[in-house]
Amino acid sequence: SLYQQVEGLDPAYATSLGDVDFCLKLRKIGLWNVWTPFAELIHQEAASLDLMEPGELSQCRQKEQQHFCQKWAKELEQGDPFYNPNLSLDQEPFTIRNPFAKSH
Repeated sequence: SLYQQVEGLDPAYATSLGDVDFCLKLRKIGLWNVWTPFAELIHQEAASLDLMEPGELSQCRQKEQQHFCQKWAKELEQGDPFYNPNLSLDQEPFTIRNPFAKSH
């Protein structure tokens, strides 16, 4: 019922970010995602993307990222309330944040 309440997965995200968009839609109505060790989920990451050409896939992902950033600009600006503030947002893998570096 919650899936239907937030209109499920947005087809605008065919290659990426659909799961994150869904979670943010749930958060917008006051729900949180909670991790449990008792759930099992199998995610066939990019299983349907084999049919796309590499350049086409890159263009789709870029378009989806732009749409996502526009749709969720306010939430992205506020940041993730559960992200550890001691970790960097500028590097992957995530490292200890340098308190003397300029923040973005």
